[in-house]
Amino acid sequence: MSRALSALRCRLPSRLNCMLFGTGLAFAASVAAQDIPAGVPVSDRSPVVAPTEKSAIEAMAGFGNYDAGYGNAKSYSLRGMQVMDFGVLQAEVIRQSRFGFSGSYGSLNLTHDLSPDYYTTVGLGSGSSLLFPDWRMDLAGYRKFGGQRQYVAGLAVYYAKGNQEGRSDKGVILNGIYYGKDLVLEA
Repeated sequence: MSRALSALRCRLPSRLNCMLFGTGLAFAASVAAQDIPAGVPVSDRSPVVAPTEKSAIEAMAGFGNYDAGYGNAKSYSLRGMQVMDFGVLQAEVIRQSRFGFSGSYGSLNLTHDLSPDYYTTVGLGSGSSLLFPDWRMDLAGYRKFGGQRQYVAGLAVYYAKGNQEGRSDKGVILNGIYYGKDLVLEA
């Protein structure tokens, strides 16, 4: 078992904290479950509509320990997204160290709508060390269907040239996505 999991087990909250947390969850669930009849104004103010998101930035960090002498793992990542006239441009830079290796990887992806039912994604990336490919290329096509276009089927191909002589990887990926009211499933 990893040291991170055993350390987590030692820091479990006390019974009092669990009871307070459970009470808070029950209260929040009962408030959320109350129905407000349609047409009954909640407030005399008009609703505030948030502007459509045009860009976003995410910063992430992860740390862990391995057993059997494999050491520590660290991961730092910065992701960005920008909506453009021709599609959605995404960029990512990641730095990882694990199993005695350290390396970085950067990628650019463009998602472009061909029509209300079809879209494509093209991606290019490059990395250093044995953790990441020297370069990678992805191409994917997707089709939306269903009454509200809640189902998506995708077909992707990729090629990745490894950082060691003679190592490469290529493949085909089939995937499906379901967008429910409060749930997204991807396989």
